[in-house]
Amino acid sequence: MTINLDKYIRDKAEIINRALDECLGGRENPLRPIMDYSVLSEGKRFRPILVFAAMESLGGDFIAALPAACAVEIVHCFSLVHDDLPCMDNDDYRRGRLSTHRKFGEAEALLAGDALMMQAFEILSRPSCNAWATPEKKIEVIFELSAASGAKGMTGGQYLELIKSSAEVDELLLAEVHRLKTGASIRCAVRIGGILGGASPQDLDALTEYGESIGLLFQIVDDILDAEKDDETISFSSFYGVAEARGKASEAAERAREALARFSGKKELLIQIIDFLLKRKR
Repeated sequence: MTINLDKYIRDKAEIINRALDECLGGRENPLRPIMDYSVLSEGKRFRPILVFAAMESLGGDFIAALPAACAVEIVHCFSLVHDDLPCMDNDDYRRGRLSTHRKFGEAEALLAGDALMMQAFEILSRPSCNAWATPEKKIEVIFELSAASGAKGMTGGQYLELIKSSAEVDELLLAEVHRLKTGASIRCAVRIGGILGGASPQDLDALTEYGESIGLLFQIVDDILDAEKDDETISFSSFYGVAEARGKASEAAERAREALARFSGKKELLIQIIDFLLKRKR
C-alpha cells in the first residue's frame, strides 16, 4: 500500500502536539506559559516524525516511541529558544510570531529553555513510564539525545557558528557547523527510532548514514530557502551560491538513498521523506 506522506505528517503531527501538551507538566509550573509558547506553536515536528518513521520501517508501533519523540522535539524547541536570544542569533521572530525572548523577556526565555531541556530528560527517565521501552533501551535513548545535544552536537555547532565570521569559513568548517548544529539532532531522531524498533547493528548503521545525509539535505535546502536574507549566518547558499548548493542537496539525497539500499526494513516512507526534503518549500 502506497503511503501518503502529507497525510502521514499531518496525522502524526496532531498526535505529537497532543502528547507535547501532556508532557510539559502541570499548570502549577510557573514557567508553563512560556514553555507552551515555545513548544506548542506551528512547528514542523520533523524530528519526532523521523523517530516514528524509522521505528515503523522496522515494523514497530510508533505509539511506543511517543515519549522519546516528544523528548526529541522538546530539546529541539529548547535550542530554538536559546538560539534566538540576543547573545546568539538575535532573532525577533520564530515560526511567524515573536520569538520567546521578545514575547516574555530575555531572562524568562533563558530559564524556559533550561526547563525544556530538563523536561525532555525527565520524560525519558520517568520510572512510571517503563511500558514504552526496556530500561536498557531507555538508557540508549538518553545517551543518543544527550550526545546529540551537547558539545559534540547541537551546542557545539552553535558555538562554532557564534565564534566564526563568514570570512573565516571554509568548506570543512561549513560542513562541521551544520553537521553538529542541525545534522546531529536529525541523525539522533532516526537512530532513536531505529533503537526502539530493534534495529540490527547493520540496519542501525544504514539508518545512521541515512540520518546524516538527510540532516545535511535539510540544512542545505533551508539555506537555499533563506538565500534572500541579508545576514551573517554561515550557510551553504552564501558559501557556494544557490545553484551549487542545489547540487550539494541532490548529492546528499543520493547518499541517503544509497544508505537505504543497505537497509533491510521497509523503505518507502524513508524514501518519500528524501523527496519531500529535496522539494521542500516554506
